[in-house]
Amino acid sequence: MFIVKKIKDRELKEFYLNMGRLLKAGIALKKAIEFQEKNCRTLELRKRISNLSKKIEKGEELYLVLNNERLIEEQETLIIYVFENTGNLAGGFLKLAELKERKEKLNSEIKVALSYPIFILVVSFLVLLLIFFFIVPNFKEIYGESQNIPLLTKIILKSSDILNQYPYILIFQVILFFGGVQYLICKKSYQNFPILKRYLTERYLITILENISTLLISGISLDKTIDVVLGAIDNKKLKNKLFVLKNIKRGEPLSSCFDKVNILKKEEIDMIRVGEESGTIALIIKELASIRELELEKKLKIILKLLEPILLLIIGITISLFVVGLYIPILNVGDSLNI
Repeated sequence: MFIVKKIKDRELKEFYLNMGRLLKAGIALKKAIEFQEKNCRTLELRKRISNLSKKIEKGEELYLVLNNERLIEEQETLIIYVFENTGNLAGGFLKLAELKERKEKLNSEIKVALSYPIFILVVSFLVLLLIFFFIVPNFKEIYGESQNIPLLTKIILKSSDILNQYPYILIFQVILFFGGVQYLICKKSYQNFPILKRYLTERYLITILENISTLLISGISLDKTIDVVLGAIDNKKLKNKLFVLKNIKRGEPLSSCFDKVNILKKEEIDMIRVGEESGTIALIIKELASIRELELEKKLKIILKLLEPILLLIIGITISLFVVGLYIPILNVGDSLNI
């Protein structure tokens, strides 16, 4: 079975950006593609650009060739199609570059949000290992086979014995942990976590509002704008929810469509309605996206600030349980001697 190599998003973003700049500078499409082919540093991408050039010369549609050569995703074909038919192909490629940039920014924000908790968990895990392998055995020698010790102490000592006798259990746990993390990343299952799910939904909504504004400002009609925006959404649930926006083709105002979706605040819908009446809907939607962006950044900062003390508290409690569990018998002996 032939496996098509995936081009990195960073390389595709650079390809879109260069194509947009060249076309915007007045370079012909054929010359722009040839320039890209000559200056491409990746063999696989150069091969696909070469195929693109040959197929364009044969008269094939640009958006279809880009899709067939895996240079754009399925939902991005409509963007190229619409911009090309409105005589602004350069804007289409620049829009694709912007979408890739936003995707990279989103992934980067998620990694930053998760990096600190993961770091804390790894450090905590190492601390617990040091306790189990180097500290707990010393206490086991002190207590010997005594049965007159608290349950918490027994659990700690027994766990230490198991890990020392069967170290492969620890190796299995480490593999299971990192394998689980890798699985969550590959399958994007982390997106189902309540906090991240809410964050991603809000981020998608901001992107949608910005895309609608950008396309309207570019001179694309509202119905085509909605088609392009919905086609570019890769979140199926959100896409199905926003499908009602297509009602604008029946003459229904965009504000009424958003009102049915129930994802915008009442005052935001009122602002869109005012924009429709005054003919400034593109600017109004752009302003709404900016306001939501600022609010989301504030919420993210608050969550990250709260996450640090919460994790430290959990780690402190965990280590305290070990300390208390190991020292309770000694304290009990001290109390008995005093009596």
